[in-house]
Amino acid sequence: MRARILLFGALLAAPGPLLVAPGALAGTEITLETRQAGAPPEAKPRISWLAIEGRSLQAELRGGRLSLVYRGGDGVLEVYDHRDKTVFRLDRSTADSVTRGMDAARGALPEPQRRALDSVLGTQPKSAPATLRETGRDDRVDGVACRLFELHQGTARRAEICEAPPGAAGVPAEALATVRELVAFGGDVAHLIPGSLGGDGLAALGGVERLEGVPLRVRAWPADAPASETRIVRAVPRSYPPERFRAPPGYRSGLGIQVGREATP
Repeated sequence: MRARILLFGALLAAPGPLLVAPGALAGTEITLETRQAGAPPEAKPRISWLAIEGRSLQAELRGGRLSLVYRGGDGVLEVYDHRDKTVFRLDRSTADSVTRGMDAARGALPEPQRRALDSVLGTQPKSAPATLRETGRDDRVDGVACRLFELHQGTARRAEICEAPPGAAGVPAEALATVRELVAFGGDVAHLIPGSLGGDGLAALGGVERLEGVPLRVRAWPADAPASETRIVRAVPRSYPPERFRAPPGYRSGLGIQVGREATP
């Protein structure tokens, strides 16, 4: 659930949605806009981008300092720190084995060290299941009609998603399928994603994998991050080389924990 709430961020805001001719180019670039709750009206939104090609996805975080890459064909999630030239790498089998080893190691740590480890690595107890509820209400985002859904975790409302029909804002079905796949994968390895990665241009994807249409706007109230509103600004066709979804040469395993073998370009 934690990764589903922290994985996407900012979905639109251009004066009018762009409609992309299907099949024109193989990939899609989605521009994202995020506004934090309580920010002054003059504060500029945070802009980020998603590059999607087939079952591969790249997101720029922290103003370009970090890149998140998901390669569905390999079943791998990677985060590149371009300042430190490090790679944080996760796959399901490695996550399972690391979790077993970490559980044993955590049990032997004094409580202060255990809390410190959890805060760095994002290792949290499994949370209550999330439920997606249709509100019966409609809204409009930049002139596009959408239906409102709410994501609840126990008694807490965690997100509100405004879902438009497939193809809205120029987002093709193939790109949405890759996003949904990433969200499902993120839920499986959420407990190992560093907590420090949350909140930057990837906010509130919870429940998106259960929707058929385009999440034009997501308002999120995570338990461990500031509230935010995210929108899709635009989606345009692009074509990306395979190396866009690989670590640059010379990057080493790192970013707080070495997980799996070192990624190679």
